[in-house]
Amino acid sequence: MATRRTPLTPILCAKLAEERFRPLEEGKGLVTFSELLGQFENALRRECPEITGMSEAAQIKLVERAVATAFKKGFISVKRKPIVKEYKLNTALSAEMATTFRLPKRQLREAIVVDVPPMSPDELHGQLGYALAEHLSNTRYLFPPSGGKVAVGSGRSVHAVLTGLEDFRYFDVDEITIMSLTGSAYSHSSEQTRLFLMDADVHVALLAQRFTGRVHTVPMLAPLVNDPGKRNAVRKNAPTNAGKADRNDGWFEPLRIAFERESTKPTHAIIGVGFLGAGHRLYDEFVRHQQALNEYERERRPDQQRPAVPPILENIYKPLGDLIALSRRVASEPICGDCCHRLFVLSNPEVANISKKDRSDLDNLINSINSSLLTVTKTQLDTVPTVFLLGGTPAKARVMFDMLTRPKPQIHTVCIDSETAEIILNWQNPSRRKGRHNSSKMRNFSPA
Repeated sequence: MATRRTPLTPILCAKLAEERFRPLEEGKGLVTFSELLGQFENALRRECPEITGMSEAAQIKLVERAVATAFKKGFISVKRKPIVKEYKLNTALSAEMATTFRLPKRQLREAIVVDVPPMSPDELHGQLGYALAEHLSNTRYLFPPSGGKVAVGSGRSVHAVLTGLEDFRYFDVDEITIMSLTGSAYSHSSEQTRLFLMDADVHVALLAQRFTGRVHTVPMLAPLVNDPGKRNAVRKNAPTNAGKADRNDGWFEPLRIAFERESTKPTHAIIGVGFLGAGHRLYDEFVRHQQALNEYERERRPDQQRPAVPPILENIYKPLGDLIALSRRVASEPICGDCCHRLFVLSNPEVANISKKDRSDLDNLINSINSSLLTVTKTQLDTVPTVFLLGGTPAKARVMFDMLTRPKPQIHTVCIDSETAEIILNWQNPSRRKGRHNSSKMRNFSPA
């Protein structure tokens, strides 16, 4: 005799939502959203045996429906988790960094070097972001009273700065423009809300709330990777007086025009950096798809469909795969840096030893990928007179070193942890006292 299954209806979802989430409303304590979902999924499996026979997609829809019901009925609400200040300013290293990297033709004015206890890369970037937020809030006349234009990048470090600003004063200006430096990397292919919230367009909205005067926002409103289907729409909406802009490349026109006009060119930029390796958005999407393909080839079930290429990789899949393979073959450490999603070759010593053909292939693959990304170019970023750069962990030491030692962009303020600062100071000045750390510790860190 068949066992009768209880239908997983919206009524049941609402019932479970009330049972599982109402205690939180009654003061049982705060939990992170991921912990909340974990609790709820465990409750579903325990109280609804039917869920074990459902597909993963159906289980996800069930959980989403129940969570939405819980929000709608007011059983749960979202609060920003306050950042607990755990860093301490290292004044000696801050002064040394500022002096060391105030090179000829460079405009480095300030360095914020902080000591932090052992913590995860995510937590570290939260501390760096909060440290820069505190510094910006305490800086008088940071933005002009009128006519300022602030450009923001994406990523967890920039996100930490902008959420950290909520704990400090508003910036008093009459009028200001805030613009995005890069297209969306997550909204079309990620199920993780936390990642989506770190897109530059979201950062534009976050920063816009911190000014007292009139704020103009200029988000990208387009995905990072060049989608031919949307390119015509962008071209159609681009201003007609494009100046020097290439009319055959309408996808990039709005960003290019903004930098070519003095009236719209950014006066400030807040950016983070990364490298092409584990933890990088494009790298992880490619690796996950490769793993799915390998599993598909092993099983080959008649009812199984071949895994589709993630939307974010559709137009760069081949060159990205070739670049990852080449990087793994010629170097043991990352050789491709990332600034606002635009890739570039790092000054990794291993790069100097690769063959001319490999170097040519490396440059061509990076150029091919960059040509398909809706993001600020190096030439454009070089024109911004005041750039705030932040990044940490020894894994990012090489990319931070390169950003500080190249003539441009003009890094006005750098925010970094003391461990990473020690590494790059030793690279810049080999005769300096030997630090506690070396480049061999740069591995096994998340770069994004």
